[in-house]
Amino acid sequence: MLMVAPVREDRRVTASGASRQGLAQVHETRSVIPAVTHVDYSARIQTVDEERNPRLHGLLTAFDQLTGCPVMITHQL
Repeated sequence: MLMVAPVREDRRVTASGASRQGLAQVHETRSVIPAVTHVDYSARIQTVDEERNPRLHGLLTAFDQLTGCPVMITHQL
C-alpha cells in the first residue's frame, strides 16, 4: 500500500546552522533515511505484507536485524 506518513522523530536529524532557502533546502539531511525524507519530514512508503510477498518481507526483516533500519530502497527494471 502506498501512503504518506511522517518520519518518526527518533529517525530525524536536526539541521545544523542556518536554514537554507529554495532548492538548497532539498539537499539538507533531515533523517537517517535521507533518500525518502521530504522537506516537511514526510515520506512516501510502501508496506510489504508477509502473506502476499513472503520473500521480500523476509529480506526486509533480515535487513532490519542486520542494520537496525527496516527501510530499503529498490529499483525495479
